[in-house]
Amino acid sequence: MKTVLSIVMLIIFGSIALFLLAIAGLPGALLTLKSKWRSRGRIIIGSIISTLGQSYIYLAYVAFIISWTTLASRRNDVVGFLLWPVAFIAVASPVVANLIHAYGVEEERYAKANIVGSYITLIVSLVGFFVFAFVPTVTRTAWHWVPYNHMLFEEKAEADKIIRANVDSFFYGLYSYTEASQLSYAFQNSKDKADILEKFKTSFKESKAKLLKCDRRLMNSIYNEWGNVIYDKFIASIDLYLSGVPSELLRGEALRLEGINWIEKNMRPLFKTLKQKYGIDENKPLDQRLL
Repeated sequence: MKTVLSIVMLIIFGSIALFLLAIAGLPGALLTLKSKWRSRGRIIIGSIISTLGQSYIYLAYVAFIISWTTLASRRNDVVGFLLWPVAFIAVASPVVANLIHAYGVEEERYAKANIVGSYITLIVSLVGFFVFAFVPTVTRTAWHWVPYNHMLFEEKAEADKIIRANVDSFFYGLYSYTEASQLSYAFQNSKDKADILEKFKTSFKESKAKLLKCDRRLMNSIYNEWGNVIYDKFIASIDLYLSGVPSELLRGEALRLEGINWIEKNMRPLFKTLKQKYGIDENKPLDQRLL
């Protein structure tokens, strides 16, 4: 039901856009209306004004459609992929309709500037649709005032914050995990085994607490299998180690090695992904890299 309602809203937006085009092209059209003061210079100036006005206002409309559609498609009760074709039609059809209307009106009653402006606006709007859809940050330059635009970036900023918190938890959890693993090797050669054992358990508990803050599905979406490795290798091995059952220690060690091997194999491409998407620099110390 919400999907159908969203589609209807896009159709309504497209109808309103026809009036936006008419208003945006009016100043230029008035300059080129047939009259005793009409000249070639006025036609050129009118066409430029009409084109600039229509293009800017209509790109604001395109930015609005992109922001609104993006936010609507992310709702759980909306089938997002069905909205985008309708959004494209809502952007293209008003300009096409305006162009057809311009040719259907007598020249004495309609300014040529609107025809020229509509042609250019059609091209600009179609290019703008895909640019704004795939590079939404472009809309923050000249169209930051557009409704829903700020909500789109606020939502993205909040999503980035959640992602960075999950990444933070993983690496600090991994740090404690590595400490615990090193303590397990020191345990055999230590005279104070009780103290080492207590530190061993503490480190693993701290590691598990941090790793449990990682959302499995989110980590998998950031990097393939990352979340599964966290839960099925690292956290699972911690549970086996902390169980205190001798037979489970071997299983825990096997899972630990599988997790460490995965990290060693994927760390470089993983850090490359994190740096490109979220600005986390692998060359900085851990505490600086995750702040």
